[in-house]
Amino acid sequence: MLHGKLGATDDLEHIVVVGGGMHLYRASIRRKFPEIAISEVDEPLYANVKGFQLMGEQYVRENPQLFATAPARAEVAPVGA
Repeated sequence: MLHGKLGATDDLEHIVVVGGGMHLYRASIRRKFPEIAISEVDEPLYANVKGFQLMGEQYVRENPQLFATAPARAEVAPVGA
């Protein structure tokens, strides 16, 4: 099934496994791609959200004009306040 979703994998060099369910797929991925380097992150449960955060922060840095009216970080009320 994975091969069908990926298409050709001849140029695949490295696989990074992330997500809370990573442990469910680790062995299958290693069996299907025995010659490919596979990396696992330290905190797989949070890897996706950390990546989304980094991409969001980069987007804001690259497009400050879209966020000019947002309050400064120090002006934001704490959660629960």
